[in-house]
Amino acid sequence: MPEFGSGPRLFDKKMGLTHAEFQRGLDRLFGPAAPRLADGTAIWTGEDGRRATFTLGPTGRHTIALLSLPLTPVRIALDGFDDAAAADFMRAFDRTFQKGGG
Repeated sequence: MPEFGSGPRLFDKKMGLTHAEFQRGLDRLFGPAAPRLADGTAIWTGEDGRRATFTLGPTGRHTIALLSLPLTPVRIALDGFDDAAAADFMRAFDRTFQKGGG
């Protein structure tokens, strides 16, 4: 596996979705190669040895007046990605999980 820097690139997000919705997003992002969530973790390994690890915390609720939405903490660890590849991956990830067309 290629090595860049001293460790994985880490991205922490709070996402307005459940674990099941996150899995559906992974299916859209990766297609047939999509990793499966097991105990809140999914790991994708590319043919070139790059690895993306997704770790989900427990889903809570974000309440605004009478509206209650799911809120799940997500950590993404990218191993073997240089800066440009990590930025490209995160752009694709964000586009895939974008809601509301905005």
